[in-house]
Amino acid sequence: MIDGWAESPIQVAQTLNAYSGRFSSSDSEPELKRATRALEHQDGEKVIFLITDAEQLGRDMSVWRDLERVRPRIFTLEITHGSRRDTDEYRWYQDQMLSWANMGGGRYRYTTGRSDLIRAFEEGMRELRQPTTFALEVDRRYQEPPKPGSLRVVRGDEPVVAAGVVHLIFDASGSMLRQMEGGRRIEVARRIVQQVLDERIPQSVPVALRAFGHTEPHSCATELLVAPGDDNHAQVRRAVEGIQAINLARTPLADSLDAVLDDLTDYQGQRRLVVMLTDGEETCDGDLEQSVAHLIEEGIDVRLNIVGFHIDEIGLQAEFERFAELGGGEYFDSHDGDELIESLASALAATWRVLDAAGGEVARGRVGDDPIELDVGEYELVVETQAGIQRQTFDVGPRQSVEVQLGEEGQ
Repeated sequence: MIDGWAESPIQVAQTLNAYSGRFSSSDSEPELKRATRALEHQDGEKVIFLITDAEQLGRDMSVWRDLERVRPRIFTLEITHGSRRDTDEYRWYQDQMLSWANMGGGRYRYTTGRSDLIRAFEEGMRELRQPTTFALEVDRRYQEPPKPGSLRVVRGDEPVVAAGVVHLIFDASGSMLRQMEGGRRIEVARRIVQQVLDERIPQSVPVALRAFGHTEPHSCATELLVAPGDDNHAQVRRAVEGIQAINLARTPLADSLDAVLDDLTDYQGQRRLVVMLTDGEETCDGDLEQSVAHLIEEGIDVRLNIVGFHIDEIGLQAEFERFAELGGGEYFDSHDGDELIESLASALAATWRVLDAAGGEVARGRVGDDPIELDVGEYELVVETQAGIQRQTFDVGPRQSVEVQLGEEGQ
């Protein structure tokens, strides 16, 4: 058995050979106690094989406390000693061995010779090497996930725009003479552009103003009315007031975009925002898509937003959406004065992104937008402003409404 089952057969053999034979009884309970205590602090399942004839002179009842605490699996292999099995004494010995085996889920076997003993030992070892069976108890409870919170990013005392310099392209072509609620389109547009200039662009942000359609009939000319510069908002307001739409004047959108980089040549180190306000398509044989691509290719940190005014053709709206996306911006559609104010304000507003703890983008929007819903967690807010990129970390708790107010420098 040692050769077939022991991991250290030499050590086991030496232990058996060292036995002096001086004991006159089995002394099983004291030995079980010592074996149990020796296994107590070992990892894994605790197992004792007890090979005995079960005869013993004395009792050590304290062994049961150790067995209850450690609960080893005891395989009791009884070797017959010639006593009659139907005697009270034998039945008492057998009950003892059954009790030891049942304590921790072991087994009792009666053997009559060497072959029986080997078979009983091997059966016990095979049982130990079988996969262990467990009973799994599952307690199911449903817990409502935490309710999400919300985030809103708002301006402080000063407006916040998406660039360090703003370039306005103003359409004054013949179609801007058409009537609408509040007057002619050109009149409504002039009034709203001036209002947006006063309310939505900080005084510290230079503004360039370019217009077309205001010179003569059939003209494709585009003109820089106000060059960008410090404290030039009053000059821009006066120039806007003086723009007059000319009947039959055409719409050179591409040529106007082609001139932007020259208009802003002194501001190459800053974020530049181009906002084009128009009520119609290109009519001067220009390639607007090529002009947008050239603007983005040659200009660093240039973004194009297009504001459509009374554009009813779905196909043209889609074209403007595509051109604005190509220019790194968006298209905003408007059909009355209120929508035009909202569109121009959105086209100028600083944009922001929300990053989760892993750095992934989970939301984006503009300063002043309606609140967005966010799951509970930690986030970073990244805002693109006239002062550059601003970052701020924040936490959102269940049902918590978080409002981030940007200061004068976008912080």
